[in-house]
Amino acid sequence: MSFTRTVAEHRHAILAATTVLTAVRMPITDAWGRTTAEPVVATLEIPAFDNSAMDGYAVRAGDGGGRRTVVVDIPAGVAPGASIGPGEAARIMTGAPLPAGADAIVPHEQTAEPFRDVAPGSLIHLDAQPTPAAHIRGQGDDVSVGDVVVAAGERLGALQRSAAAAAGAASVLVRPAPRVVVIASGDELVAPGEPVGPGQIPESNGLLLDGLVRGADAVVTELIRVGDDPAVGQTQDQLAAPDLAQADLVADQPGLGRDMAAEADLAHAQGAALARGSRPAQPKAHHLPHGVQAQAAGHHRIADEMAL
Repeated sequence: MSFTRTVAEHRHAILAATTVLTAVRMPITDAWGRTTAEPVVATLEIPAFDNSAMDGYAVRAGDGGGRRTVVVDIPAGVAPGASIGPGEAARIMTGAPLPAGADAIVPHEQTAEPFRDVAPGSLIHLDAQPTPAAHIRGQGDDVSVGDVVVAAGERLGALQRSAAAAAGAASVLVRPAPRVVVIASGDELVAPGEPVGPGQIPESNGLLLDGLVRGADAVVTELIRVGDDPAVGQTQDQLAAPDLAQADLVADQPGLGRDMAAEADLAHAQGAALARGSRPAQPKAHHLPHGVQAQAAGHHRIADEMAL
């Protein structure tokens, strides 16, 4: 009988034993890498008001081409309220609110006068006939109130956090980051940088697992190096460390001599789950007495790493 299984089977076995951590609400500024537990719904329209998509001049398209008198300068960040009449224009910056009466934007590159020199009272000359609605971003064109901007179960990366904030979200309901203790085991291992004696090698798999876990948006609370014999007192003390008691998951890349059942019992006694990576040319195994307590999407990323 073969006790080997594929990476996909190992991943499935780990995920079958998983549950998710209780959702928490946190400020959007602190939610990088977390997984949403509910949809993020817009409370604001995007854009919030009609505004210019270009630096240039707000005009009335029906007035045709030719000359305009600039009557107001509208920078970004001012409240709407300006207006223009027939034959008039407003010098306007990108993102600034469209003045009442205007229905087109003429980019400053399509006028004869240097943009920096134009002020209220100046005359400008348009190079072409304005097109109605040209270069105007209308209120609510991109997002309406009630639209879902980030789906449930989605990782909050740069784009998702930006979209949520732009749509009015100050906080989000997310799964907390799983707390993971990484164990590197083997009598032959020495810490990186320490003298290497006969039959010893620098420990590197623990650092590999540490990096993979962090890359899955979990928090590594401790990297523990232990020998192969779990009965040794020092090893017992390390595995009973306070960080282990607070861990949601114990990730181990075991050595050939490691007593897997004894280590699982120690993790179980501390209330943590134990997940094992594979060894070269060896069966893949996992022992998850309580299930991997992880993010809704984050635990899939951890399982992907542990299955390899």
